[in-house]
Amino acid sequence: RTGSSSSIRQRFRRKMAAQGAVPLLLTPSSRTLLVPLASLAPLSSLLPVNKFLHLVVEAVCGRGAGLEAALQEEVENNQDEAGAMKGLTTACILFFTKVVGGELKRDDIIREMKTFNVPTEHQPVVLETILANYSQLRRACLSDTNRISKTHLTDFDWKLLLSFSSNKISTIQESTVRLSLTLNNDDLSINHAVIELSRSELDLLLSSLTQANTAICDVAT
Repeated sequence: RTGSSSSIRQRFRRKMAAQGAVPLLLTPSSRTLLVPLASLAPLSSLLPVNKFLHLVVEAVCGRGAGLEAALQEEVENNQDEAGAMKGLTTACILFFTKVVGGELKRDDIIREMKTFNVPTEHQPVVLETILANYSQLRRACLSDTNRISKTHLTDFDWKLLLSFSSNKISTIQESTVRLSLTLNNDDLSINHAVIELSRSELDLLLSSLTQANTAICDVAT
């Protein structure tokens, strides 16, 4: 039995859509940080929402000075508002990066906005801002990832193998997974790696990857 990264991803998305599940991969701490999205409405009395969201895009793309200056100007005399604005800014930056990093489409984004109680009157401008800047937001996310490692996984394939015998044992029934990995290096060269894993080794690998993903999500927030 074999599978590819694209086919697995497509099947996963279809299954999640059928179940109505949340497609964003978020740790509990990340979900907590997204709670302030519901406070976009009070923001409009301090700063136009479309201007604020544009500044969020600039911040995600590494040009955050404009956002910091605008927020400081609006709330410099009110510490309560300053704290609320900081939480909202963190939430919007996290939401934008998670949406783009998760390759969410229009319907997925709308569902996520409803999940995190983004005010209905502001959902269209949030959606428009994300879709209009999707490419540059994605480039910014990839750039952040590349700072961690210049070598990255671009594709993989897998096969399930079943061994019935060996040169030492006449009858065995042992399943292994063969992973074929395609890796792109900083110098544009491509490496291919093949790994065979027993069931226990595969369980350990999946557990390690889950822990690594949780750690990366926590660092990103």
